[in-house]
Amino acid sequence: MADPPDKKHGFVSYARKDIAMFRTFQTHLRTIEKNYGVEFWIDEVLETGTDWKAGIEQAIEKADIFVLMLSPAFLASDFIYYTEYPAIESRCSATGAPLIPVYLKQCLYDPLCGHLQIAPLINGRLCSIETVTPRNTGYYTASQKIEQALRDRLKLTSAARAGRSP
Repeated sequence: MADPPDKKHGFVSYARKDIAMFRTFQTHLRTIEKNYGVEFWIDEVLETGTDWKAGIEQAIEKADIFVLMLSPAFLASDFIYYTEYPAIESRCSATGAPLIPVYLKQCLYDPLCGHLQIAPLINGRLCSIETVTPRNTGYYTASQKIEQALRDRLKLTSAARAGRSP
C-alpha cells in the first residue's frame, strides 16, 4: 500500500554499537512520529534476505529529514562515513531536507559535520548526551530540535496543535 502523498519520512543513521542509547532516543522519536505523522526509518525494518544496501539507499531517497547519531563508533564506520553520509548529504543538498546531528557520545565530529549545528545545546553549550545529567535532558533537548526542524523547515503542524488525533 502506498503512503499518502503528504506522509513524511525520516532516516536515522546510527552505529550498531550505540544501540542501547539509540533505543532510549527512539522513544522520543516515537512521540514526534505520532504528533507529526513522520515515520522514522531505521535499518531494523529490513527483512531477512533483502538487499540491505539497496534498502538503505531507497530509504535515503525517500527521506524528508535526517538524524545522525554521532559517536566514535558512528564516525569509525566505513559504511556510514564513505557511503551512507555522502548519500544523505547529497539528498539534503538536492532537496533542502533538514539534517540534524545528535551528539550522542564525545567524538571528533568536525571532519564530517562540523559545519552543521549539532544538538543538544544545554544552557547554550553543546554537550554529548552521555555527559548530560540527567541524561533524559539531552535526549529531550535533541528531540526538541528535530521537532523544531519539522515545524520550521518542513512546515508541519503537530496533531495536538492542530486539534486532531494523531
